[in-house]
Amino acid sequence: MEIITLSCGPKNRFLHYFCKRLISKDKKTLLVVELKKGRASDSVIGQIQRYMGYVKEVIAEDNQQVKGVIIALDDDIRIRRALAVTNNIEFYRYQVSFRLFKG
Repeated sequence: MEIITLSCGPKNRFLHYFCKRLISKDKKTLLVVELKKGRASDSVIGQIQRYMGYVKEVIAEDNQQVKGVIIALDDDIRIRRALAVTNNIEFYRYQVSFRLFKG
């Protein structure tokens, strides 16, 4: 996949909402990625759907599809239920670990 990274910041409203946009190599799929620092709940489904709707309406070409990915530390039953009836949004958990060494 070709990765296009957009910086987040309050100066540009579009970039503020879309931290990263991934485009498949064949350019047929646009992937909206929503990163959450902690637990994700069902409210993030509506949030990413708004972003995906914007991408589909304003950015995507007629032959491109839009998919979404939510990445968070944890989830809850409400987001699992909401995701159970969506077919174009996936959820991934991240794990952070570090090791401390005496210098």
